[in-house]
Amino acid sequence: MKKIFPAIAFWLLSGYGLLAQAKGDENVPTGNAGDAGVALSFSGNVMKSTCDIHFQSDILIIDSVRLSIFTGPGSESADKWPLLLFVDNCENSAQTNDTLKLTFGAFNPDGTVSPGAFTNQAVDQNNTRINNGVGFAVYDIRDNKNVLTSAGISREISYAVDARHPMNQSREFYVKYMQTSTPVTSGPVEAILTVSANYE
Repeated sequence: MKKIFPAIAFWLLSGYGLLAQAKGDENVPTGNAGDAGVALSFSGNVMKSTCDIHFQSDILIIDSVRLSIFTGPGSESADKWPLLLFVDNCENSAQTNDTLKLTFGAFNPDGTVSPGAFTNQAVDQNNTRINNGVGFAVYDIRDNKNVLTSAGISREISYAVDARHPMNQSREFYVKYMQTSTPVTSGPVEAILTVSANYE
């Protein structure tokens, strides 16, 4: 049986940090419009979260970096910042040989881009997006692979769950700056990411 976890949204902020906040999916409505023009009906599904997903802390400081480190799209900062993800407080215990699957996404529709980065979503004082050619990349520490493909689409990241690898152990990632386009200019870099998970 597949069990769905709540999604998590978090912000990556240059010079400010990484803010994590759980977003539950207890109410997932789907709408069906009536065809008479006067009737409108909605159907929905109430789901109970089976586990909690959270990070090791609410804020992870992402230090500033120099423009000179970027040499072209796909180039990255040498520095990286650890990110720990936890899945715990499960109502139903995972069975032997279960598999935990994580996928990463972006809060905004245009939030991911080739070569595998979460785009800068910072805005200026006029509420206009700042496109300074830099975003963030997130990597799985087990294989140092980007959680996104080179096309900017999430990979499915799997973990075996068994007696030696319990559900509530930490899942380790790290974050780097990544150049997404040219030219690169100075300024804030912010991204809102989501993580969703299920196990079966």
